[in-house]
Amino acid sequence: MGIKDKTIELIERQLTKKASVLETRTWQGGTFYEVDLHLPEADLGSINGVAHLKCRVAPLTFRDYTIAQWDEETKTCTLFVDAAHDGVGSAWVKLLNQHDEINYLKIEKHRYPLKEKGRYLFLGDQSTVGHFLALRQLIGKNAVVNGSLVIPNPAHRNELAAYYPNFGLEPVALEGTPSATLKGWLSGRPWLSYDFIFLAGNAGMVVEIRHYLRNCGVSGGTIKAQGFWR
Repeated sequence: MGIKDKTIELIERQLTKKASVLETRTWQGGTFYEVDLHLPEADLGSINGVAHLKCRVAPLTFRDYTIAQWDEETKTCTLFVDAAHDGVGSAWVKLLNQHDEINYLKIEKHRYPLKEKGRYLFLGDQSTVGHFLALRQLIGKNAVVNGSLVIPNPAHRNELAAYYPNFGLEPVALEGTPSATLKGWLSGRPWLSYDFIFLAGNAGMVVEIRHYLRNCGVSGGTIKAQGFWR
């Protein structure tokens, strides 16, 4: 290891915290992963909004993954990583194994106006599974949650339905583009009655669907949009 590499390693050791991998689960095809983590230094009890774990995936390179299904007492959570696209994050998650240690920089929290008894509509793609599971946990059991996730792989649609039967979201096949798929799913449904519409996933899709919703008369305050990737 050269001097530069040693310096980078020292800086990262000083700035980051450690988490241990409890288990990894690979969905069929090896392009989607669930990673259970133990974070002994994290204060998961203070999470009151969607939180992202800024993980070190390569030297001086970090990627944000949503903290889902967290448990304050055991200091555990699950990350859902879409690895269908080439990149350092995809390469990183494919190499993770049980008992591995990972480094993370911090936990970033984002507040949303949530109502325990509200009506919520979630719209997204497969990269938003963790994001929407986190929102579902924050909202609680008394809220009404419906929506749709565009998932091209039929095996993944079956796995989502089997693993998370109470999710409240319908996995739908890709028909044309993700935007066209969501517009088709929305057609004829009483979606204007929801208190909030959460939209997340591919940045281009998010922009297009938000524009579509606004043109249909949805107020800007009702839509909570977040683009994850391009």
